[in-house]
Amino acid sequence: GGHVAHPSHAFALEAVVLSRRTYRFDAEAAVSPLDLMLGWGPMSDPAVLAQLSMRQGGRFGHVRPLPGSDVDLRGIGPYWSNMHLIPATETVAAALEQVAEGRVVRLTGALVTVRGAGGWSWRSSLSRTDTGAGACELMLVTGVQILR
Repeated sequence: GGHVAHPSHAFALEAVVLSRRTYRFDAEAAVSPLDLMLGWGPMSDPAVLAQLSMRQGGRFGHVRPLPGSDVDLRGIGPYWSNMHLIPATETVAAALEQVAEGRVVRLTGALVTVRGAGGWSWRSSLSRTDTGAGACELMLVTGVQILR
């Protein structure tokens, strides 16, 4: 579709799917039709997850403590991400469609910057401590394994 992905770093991750959101109509949907909110370490612990509310919207992931929760959001911040996924092939796209919330997945590929017509660009975060706009990873996915 006139977009070119420029890999910056090889990337692999094994994580639990906290939430998934399909996009069809925003400007980025032609590049990345799926976001997965993924958690690892303490953000894959059922006891921690039971104390949190998680949702996705507008290409952002949101985590909030439930009333009475003792989870420190600053402590878990580096252990989850809302990842914008670019399937490298139709086979990878089909595999990503099978990924469900609550499952553990292994994704392999690369973090990328995508450039398009008119100077449009979209760049992956390269930090685990950033927040807000631009903090999500933009991943060209070359492999998907659904583990559990």
